[in-house]
Amino acid sequence: MISFREIDKNKDVFLIKSIRDQHLKWLHNSTSFSLNNTKKWIDTLEIPYYIISSNNVDIGYFRLSQYSNLNRSLYIGMDLDEKYIGKGWAFRSYCLFIPYIFNLYTLDKIYLEVLSTNIRALNLYKKLGFITEKVKYKEIYRGGIYINSIVMYLNKSKMESLNIYNDI
Repeated sequence: MISFREIDKNKDVFLIKSIRDQHLKWLHNSTSFSLNNTKKWIDTLEIPYYIISSNNVDIGYFRLSQYSNLNRSLYIGMDLDEKYIGKGWAFRSYCLFIPYIFNLYTLDKIYLEVLSTNIRALNLYKKLGFITEKVKYKEIYRGGIYINSIVMYLNKSKMESLNIYNDI
């Protein structure tokens, strides 16, 4: 069973820092923060992050940003503890969370941005119905090479038409 809850700014800082540190190579900003800096950063969030739990064990979190009430859109991202990667947790979590977040914020569109080198995530997002909107060529310089960043979106109407969001 998968559940979600808003982050507790006092309780969840270590979890977010440790999972984020596991994924630095996949993030657009690969800066590692101290625990204290992570807490300060969490305090600045405009909209909450959501902890993902399975049977009362915290396994990851959803990142939300760039919320626009006017445009009825926001950006989403997810980080899972590496013990849960490749086992279907991301797919199941997104399938439950996306309809919830569409309704909670009265959205028409959800965006995400993913590095072109993150093939596993790209395949997941395509499976979830996300469509490429644009490619930011040579957006990130890492490891001696430039990496493209891909902006993808999912409309509410498309989400509602896909059986995967009804079958979970």
